[in-house]
Amino acid sequence: RKFLVLEDNAPSGYKSKLAIATKLEHKINVLELPRRSPDLNPLDYGFWAELNKRMRKQELTFRDTKKETRDEYIERLRQTATRMPAKFCKALVCSLKRRCVDLRAAEGRDFQE
Repeated sequence: RKFLVLEDNAPSGYKSKLAIATKLEHKINVLELPRRSPDLNPLDYGFWAELNKRMRKQELTFRDTKKETRDEYIERLRQTATRMPAKFCKALVCSLKRRCVDLRAAEGRDFQE
């Protein structure tokens, strides 16, 4: 089977001598992300925006006099994040392959989302 490995910009792992030698030995095809490219991280391109939208929607139901402590906010954030629908999260992760293909076709340049 052929695999395409997506590597991020963390040089401590994939750019080590051992990693480079292993990829050459096993003829692993690598797609490197352009520097500062959050386009392929499901958290960056979808999860945080949806989480923020849900948090703001909750705040619309607050009384004008409600004061939320930092700890209360963190707990509400945690609960909102853990209650994100599995279907939504799966769709985000599944879109990663399409994004990799689009990035490769664009030769690392910006591409239409």
